Amino acid sequence: MAVRLKLERMSGSLAVLLAIAGCASINEMAARESSLIGPTWQLQSIRQGDAVNNLSSEQAARYTIEFVAHDNARLRLDCNTGTAGWSASVMRRVLRIDEIRSTKMKCPDDRIAGVVLSGLPGGNTYGFTDDERTLIVQSGTATFTFRDAAH
Repeated sequence: MAVRLKLERMSGSLAVLLAIAGCASINEMAARESSLIGPTWQLQSIRQGDAVNNLSSEQAARYTIEFVAHDNARLRLDCNTGTAGWSASVMRRVLRIDEIRSTKMKCPDDRIAGVVLSGLPGGNTYGFTDDERTLIVQSGTATFTFRDAAH
């Protein structure tokens, strides 16, 4: 009976430790997801196959995304603005961006906006560099590299 009681206490302690560890990793994941929220992410480059389009700092300032809340993103697409719903699964490294609703002004060069409008919506894999200042989003058609505009 004493052995059984001791095993039950050990099992209970183990369950508590596992629950704490689970909460820590859930908290870590939530913090990682919240790293998306807040900064204005400026588009730095787009890779499509072997072709890489590196944006100048002037261009980068005209192509941004800001994850405002867990379901709303604001975009700047050159002379147009847009919004989209979004969600992220940190555990699976999936960033889902809904269809981007954008104003339709004719900008001087719509090529970059066209790639963003067609490439970002959908289920994308994503990650951060170690300093969490660079966001990399990989879609089925392109890899987008964004940098936190504040850094």
